[in-house]
Amino acid sequence: LGFVVLLMFTLRRDNTAGLLAGMMLLGVAALSTLPAALENCVECTYPVSEDVATGVLFSTGSIGAFTFSLLLELLAGEGSLVGPVTPAFLFILATAIPATVGTFLYNGPYNRLQQDHQQHHASSEAPTDSC
Repeated sequence: LGFVVLLMFTLRRDNTAGLLAGMMLLGVAALSTLPAALENCVECTYPVSEDVATGVLFSTGSIGAFTFSLLLELLAGEGSLVGPVTPAFLFILATAIPATVGTFLYNGPYNRLQQDHQQHHASSEAPTDSC
């Protein structure tokens, strides 16, 4: 969320260096969370194939990014409301805060891990034949 706020403050005219720095920091932060997000996706959708789960995740992300970009393009032409606060700034803030809170509060089931525990528990209780 901090990088998103930094990026919002760099969205001004003739601020190419600030915008590049903000995008770089946002990319570093987002890329470092990718393995955890993919693992969580696969765990929570377990009987579904890993390829299908990650494909749907990336497709949804691409559609969302395209929609987000179009909306920001429409809002970019609007004038400033108060100082540096623009409609695009408010839109980014209005989407980043609920997304961050939702991410912190999410506690999905680990279906694959639960099945592994059930199989291990069932195999350890199975009677053994000793002759």
